[in-house]
Amino acid sequence: MTRNEFMFQLRTKLKRLPQSDAEDAVAYYQGYFDDAGPENEQEVIKELGSPSEVAGKIIREFAFKQLENQPDSKKGMGPIGWVVLIVLASPIALPVGIAILAVFFAVIVSVLGILLGLGAAGLVAAAVGIFSAVVGMTSLVSDPASTLYYVGRGMIALGFGAAILWVACWLARMAVVGISRLTAKWMKRRSDK
Repeated sequence: MTRNEFMFQLRTKLKRLPQSDAEDAVAYYQGYFDDAGPENEQEVIKELGSPSEVAGKIIREFAFKQLENQPDSKKGMGPIGWVVLIVLASPIALPVGIAILAVFFAVIVSVLGILLGLGAAGLVAAAVGIFSAVVGMTSLVSDPASTLYYVGRGMIALGFGAAILWVACWLARMAVVGISRLTAKWMKRRSDK
């Protein structure tokens, strides 16, 4: 990444700020690059981090500054107000929270059930394929045509079972990755608040 690319991405990320504040921040980092010199651009970029990280830091500082400048009457409820709100909202919030958790776990259990069913179907198809091939081999001497039929059918079933198992494993991996990402996003949102 070059200095120009860094500054362009930083400007883009700072569009949510008022124009004067965004320009001040961009001017500060332009000066930072100027002080370091063109030969040290890559070191400065490594030191600062990504434009997204720098923009996030600037936006957070701007938000804290805005909160400090607000009059006390707009800062929100005090601790007593929160206690009253929690007590009054608990008859509604508690059942809704339990219902949301129940739906979340029901979805996870359903996905696991589907994946286990697919895996079982793959195993059964593979077992039927192996059994059919073994049965076909027993009649090799007496009836070669039947042997070919049973062995061929067995190989098809075995391949079908292997394909189903592969799909089940792939879906299980995707489900675990998806659930992990959703959980991480949810936890990050909770920690940011």
